[in-house]
Amino acid sequence: MTQPTPTAAPPALLNITLGVMLALMLGWFFHIASGVLVPMVLGLMISYVVMAVGRVSEVVEIGWRRNLRVN
Repeated sequence: MTQPTPTAAPPALLNITLGVMLALMLGWFFHIASGVLVPMVLGLMISYVVMAVGRVSEVVEIGWRRNLRVN
């Protein structure tokens, strides 16, 4: 009696399996990390708004000083 020779899985099956595994791992990661990621993203958005307001106020202040010096 002879042993059957093992054959490799087709590449398409391997790709599908790895894709499903990656999707499950990423989904689980985002489920666990949502308590940290959501506040972190909101904090970044707030910091960008504060920086933009600072730049706008700096431009307005420089223009006001320029007009003051001309007089």
